Amino acid sequence: DYATAIDVLSRYLQMDPDTEEMWYYLSLSQKKMGNYLASLDASKKVYELHPDNINNLINLSDLYRLTGHFAEARQYSEKVLSIEPENQNAKKILHFLGSV
Repeated sequence: DYATAIDVLSRYLQMDPDTEEMWYYLSLSQKKMGNYLASLDASKKVYELHPDNINNLINLSDLYRLTGHFAEARQYSEKVLSIEPENQNAKKILHFLGSV
């Protein structure tokens, strides 16, 4: 139940706003609910706390793709590939962006 997850995670983060993992789960829950801008905000918070979190970089890239910000989507996928050259998720996003 993503709506409940969003509520619980949001309340938790009011008490402990520096918990990277909870911001990430909030971002994923918001994304599943179609709340891309709220998801993007949470994902940006993860990026502030840990800029090399591969899963979050993929999430950021995908969120930027979903919101039509293709240059930013490309930038984050390329950052993933600079850390993990064989990352299939980053390659998939870049492949999609190549056809946009």
